[in-house]
Amino acid sequence: MNRQIDTAFLAALAAAALLPAAGQAQQASGAVTLGYGYTDLSDGGGDLSSFTLDAAGNVAFNDNVNLGLYGSFVNADPDGAGDITLGDVGAKLVYQFSSGVILGGYLDHASLDLGGGIGDIDATSFGGITGYVAGDFGAEVFVGATETSPDLPSGVDWMDYGATLRYRISPTARIGGHLMRTDISGNGADIEVDTLGIGGDVAFGAGWGAFGGLNHSSIDLVNTDVTTVGVGVSYDLRQVSAIPGAVSMELAHSNLDTPIGDANANTVRLGLTFPLGKQASGAPLNSVDRAVIAPRHNAATTLLNAAF
Repeated sequence: MNRQIDTAFLAALAAAALLPAAGQAQQASGAVTLGYGYTDLSDGGGDLSSFTLDAAGNVAFNDNVNLGLYGSFVNADPDGAGDITLGDVGAKLVYQFSSGVILGGYLDHASLDLGGGIGDIDATSFGGITGYVAGDFGAEVFVGATETSPDLPSGVDWMDYGATLRYRISPTARIGGHLMRTDISGNGADIEVDTLGIGGDVAFGAGWGAFGGLNHSSIDLVNTDVTTVGVGVSYDLRQVSAIPGAVSMELAHSNLDTPIGDANANTVRLGLTFPLGKQASGAPLNSVDRAVIAPRHNAATTLLNAAF
């Protein structure tokens, strides 16, 4: 991972860690999840172990201005190959009017290092957000662009469009989802990456909770689909100790469907989540549920976050 994304990611984590202190003057919440995953690839593809670190937080400076911070880091070690590193970090700043309408903008940065001397692929996404929030319901739409390093060919543009919905059914249950498109076009090129996701989580009481999510992505140029589904359970350690955290386990299945055949991956994810500030318990940040309810602002990064 290059120094730019590494520094930015650490800065986001530091900001999230300071949310409880910020909460003395404003409303603040956040969480950090440490994770481990083991993936078994089909057709003799071997296995893959991954270590993950995810952080997310929100600071409400007053009744109208909200700053969201989020970041993730994945180090995957596939059988017989070099490590793969994926990291992203971002911020979203919105203003909410008394009517419930919100306006704002976002800035995301992601980096993928495939190892083996291939080098890094970086993507920086930015754009505008509008939507509506009322009580337990929230809806957002965004439009933006993504710049890459190495650069795309001259005359080729990367545009992002998407919408998210979320609804808290009760104090202990919520559902949400997203619909998103990345359009890379120009100079005869036309690549569309679409993602559609839905997820939800619920707390049963006595410290136990459950969560699940489904993400489907399609890449039209190569007629390829990627579908990931994950279900899991969590347990609040405060039920049996003074540790302010929760442990979780998720079982996930990913299917890659291409014109030349299919491939499958079965993953077990373990997580240890620590709430920050006034964060309520919920799904761990390394889950499919979290990836589809709070996606990134381009379809490619969202696809990878759901899969890993």
